[in-house]
Amino acid sequence: MPIISHKDTSDEVKDAAVARVREELGEWLHPRWNTKWNILRWLQDHEYNVDETIDILRKHLKYRRERFLDEDMRGLQRSIVSATVCEDCHPLTVVGSNRREKGDRLLVFEQPGKVDIDGLMKSVQPSQFLHHMFRGVEMGMRHLNEMEEKRGDQCYFHYIFDMEGLKMDPSYLKIATGPFRVSWELVGFQYREFIDKFIVLNAPTFLNLFIAALFPFVPAKYKAEFHRRVVICGRNYKEYLLSIADPECLPVKYGGTMPDEDVVRSPCPVPKAYYWKPPPGYPKPEQLHKITIPPGKTRCIDFKIEPWTTMGIFTTNDSDVQFWLYYAAERSDLEVEGVTELALPTATLTSVPAMDFFDYVAERGGYYQIRMKNHSTWFKNAHIKIRVYDQNKEEIPILNSDEKWIKISQDTPTDIRLEDWAKDNPNNPLNQKKSREELSNQG
Repeated sequence: MPIISHKDTSDEVKDAAVARVREELGEWLHPRWNTKWNILRWLQDHEYNVDETIDILRKHLKYRRERFLDEDMRGLQRSIVSATVCEDCHPLTVVGSNRREKGDRLLVFEQPGKVDIDGLMKSVQPSQFLHHMFRGVEMGMRHLNEMEEKRGDQCYFHYIFDMEGLKMDPSYLKIATGPFRVSWELVGFQYREFIDKFIVLNAPTFLNLFIAALFPFVPAKYKAEFHRRVVICGRNYKEYLLSIADPECLPVKYGGTMPDEDVVRSPCPVPKAYYWKPPPGYPKPEQLHKITIPPGKTRCIDFKIEPWTTMGIFTTNDSDVQFWLYYAAERSDLEVEGVTELALPTATLTSVPAMDFFDYVAERGGYYQIRMKNHSTWFKNAHIKIRVYDQNKEEIPILNSDEKWIKISQDTPTDIRLEDWAKDNPNNPLNQKKSREELSNQG
């Protein structure tokens, strides 16, 4: 969870740290992103440990380049269904600065109380929903950078959740601690120190149940800040909002003077026609390889990958499973701590109806290992189904497929078509291999 750090550091120390990061990562820094304040966010999150910041920030900048985040974000997944469902049924409203002149907080609104949560869970793939969140944060960050340029200092989000309409449903607790939490964890990995306060409006009486359920997942270094940075407002929230923003900067429904229809986008119900079903070009669930993971255990599958291979990964699972992707030049090093390298941030694959698809560009040749841990069940096995392809629609074989806990599907898909993935998303990174290689060579 990205919450502000208030470490007392002199301007001289800050400037020297920013200069060092720029010197080390200059080839990765896009001119649009390369601001003092963007770099400071990562330094603050790592308490000005410059070497640690450089190591982690390099991974984020690689991701920005691969997904074209500093251009038109065309590398983020966006199918016809996910665009409609996410943008119309789960809209994010970036209202703008909190002050008429040189405000220092960006007002961002969500209305989860009016979201068709059940329909959302039944229709959207986890990776596409995550990329929808990334797209919203990116748009907000562009506003924030403009504010910082005008002010000459660091600005932050006020992220406002309007809970009006939320009804108590036991299934929402699982969603809050599952897909919702996981999405925010991954947002927090890619975006640091950008939120000042989470402000909750129209808080229902049972909200404490959600907070109590989520609190154990808050990283230890943020727990001391949690209650100070999360503001809970009841129905009399307008007075508080007017204390942090000018009336001219708030919609009418939130106590301001901005016409609601100009800025507030209310969520629509999810049409049942958009409930998830395998699109053309996807394998069937029974065509994925099944891996059984006992409670508390970890299973690993290894792959040999050529340089500049795009790993297209299909997954579906019946319980939440922790997921890592590691890299080593030699297969024997995959189990050696300090030699193997984490290629993707730790994620939790949540159990939802949709089959997920995500991709990773392996610019280095060598060996990659997917590790999966069953951390969510106490007595029963977790099962994850998985199959990995390259950009030439050839399956990448599992090197240790003879393990007794792997059941290899003998039903080989015959209609895997990368052009269909591209049809859903014309600028999917699977089709950007050449331009990424060119970008890397330029860098």
